[in-house]
Amino acid sequence: MAGLIAIAIAVCVLNSVEPSPVMRSLQAARATAFVPCLKNSDCYPTALVAVPSDYIKCESYNCICSSNCFKLNGFICDFSVCGQYSNVTNNCTTASDLKDQKTAFLLSLFLSSTGAANFYIGRNDLDVACTVILMSISGAVILIITVILALITISWWIADLVVFVNNERTDGSGCPLTASL
Repeated sequence: MAGLIAIAIAVCVLNSVEPSPVMRSLQAARATAFVPCLKNSDCYPTALVAVPSDYIKCESYNCICSSNCFKLNGFICDFSVCGQYSNVTNNCTTASDLKDQKTAFLLSLFLSSTGAANFYIGRNDLDVACTVILMSISGAVILIITVILALITISWWIADLVVFVNNERTDGSGCPLTASL
């Protein structure tokens, strides 16, 4: 039972880790034929003619997307929902609705068993399973504690019965009980 719980927790933790851009490009390379880039423009989205090299560049035959405006899509950089790129100013502005790292961290720190941080960042797919597992573990712990307390109570009850049958207890004033059994 404990082994299954450990495996389930490990799966939740591993599924919550985002793959790196390099890993995503390797995964895409396995799915499609490898098309290396030779110059920065090979990596641009089809609608763009020029992009500053600090946003998109070709390094070692791989496209590198290094801003919130672009994301790697297969082997080229495509537009991302995390930012807005302007052809006129050649600037990338971050989207205003991005989630705050500090808020996510604090939610994770104080409310991790409820999954509040993943719900906050919109990763409900990860969080529902982890929340169910953590609630199940919490339920199992509560059940175990309840069983232990019940066993202690039953033991105390049996001990009291033995003490009263043998008339070995005195009242609050220290006087013996009147024998009537």
